[in-house]
Amino acid sequence: MRSSSVTLTRPTENFKIKPSLISSVKIYLDVLSWYPELMLILLCRCKRNLIFKLVGVYISFFILDANAFAQVYIVKKGDTLSKIAVQYLGSPIYGKIGNLRKILAKNSKIKNSDLIYPKQKIIISDEIAEETLVLPTARNPATITQPEVHSGNNGNYSVATEFLSTKINGTDRSNGTKAELVSKSNFGLRLSYLQNWSAQFQSDFFIKLNKLSMKQPNTNGVLQNADPSLYSFGAQVFLQHSPKLQWNLGINMVQRAYLKALSTSEVNLDVLSIPSLFMAGFYEFYTKGPFLLGGSLGINFDAPVNADTYKTNSNFGASTQVYFRRIVDYLIKNEVGLQANYQNQNTSIAEQMQTDYAIYLKLFFGF
Repeated sequence: MRSSSVTLTRPTENFKIKPSLISSVKIYLDVLSWYPELMLILLCRCKRNLIFKLVGVYISFFILDANAFAQVYIVKKGDTLSKIAVQYLGSPIYGKIGNLRKILAKNSKIKNSDLIYPKQKIIISDEIAEETLVLPTARNPATITQPEVHSGNNGNYSVATEFLSTKINGTDRSNGTKAELVSKSNFGLRLSYLQNWSAQFQSDFFIKLNKLSMKQPNTNGVLQNADPSLYSFGAQVFLQHSPKLQWNLGINMVQRAYLKALSTSEVNLDVLSIPSLFMAGFYEFYTKGPFLLGGSLGINFDAPVNADTYKTNSNFGASTQVYFRRIVDYLIKNEVGLQANYQNQNTSIAEQMQTDYAIYLKLFFGF
């Protein structure tokens, strides 16, 4: 009897399978452990071995589940579900119609979307594409082709409240008179809309209100305009540099409080609208289940502005932040954090520094 062989080829390797009983069953079960879809191909190719065919039929119809013939991705070290979703299904990945939800719906065994592990099999699609059927090995697990990634249109709204402590230190340039204004009962409210264009790019539009209530301790001087309301609005973009690092660039129109008149008997606060540019880096320190701990460092540049009796300088500021987030299906649901801002607010009539310490709570509403 002539011996025959079946050859399955891939770009870099060739495998010859001899249809003897022992070797065929062994190879057949090895292939099953990596990629169940190839079972029917082997079954149809091996025509002379009845026992092997019966074993194949038994395994195909009594052992495999309904997902046996779906596209399967084997997790590698460093993978995340969001990365897998955008690579193989494209955008959008967030929201009710996002591809993350589609993957989770096909993988009921994944109870926590943040917990996947190397060599875990994830079902990507219920349909098989012929070009994706390659024979895997332990060194090179089965993969599927990567489609083109398209932009998505999904986003979320957020509402944030903050309580902050503010201190303003100033020195008059002409006579050297010093003043210190403090407040421990300031309140802030921030509304924003975040648009997810892709996994690497987001834009954010925001408006913010801060209500200050300043006091001048250790002095009998009169404080004018002690309770200013400060508004700001602007736009910013977020660029994902790596899975843990994100850059933030933005521009806004912000109102700041300046010392307009400074003497031993009177201090007058003035409010000006200042164009400002800012940049920050956000880094994820630690993740555990749906919770994430991160921090940020940022700087800003204020453009000079002319007032009635004085002029502001080109000033710089710095900020730092530590935040704690809860994430569900790769959507931020809520965030609590601590923030510190240091703002140089020098003018032509006074040297001034403002320091803010805040605790905030942010709620997200996605779609």
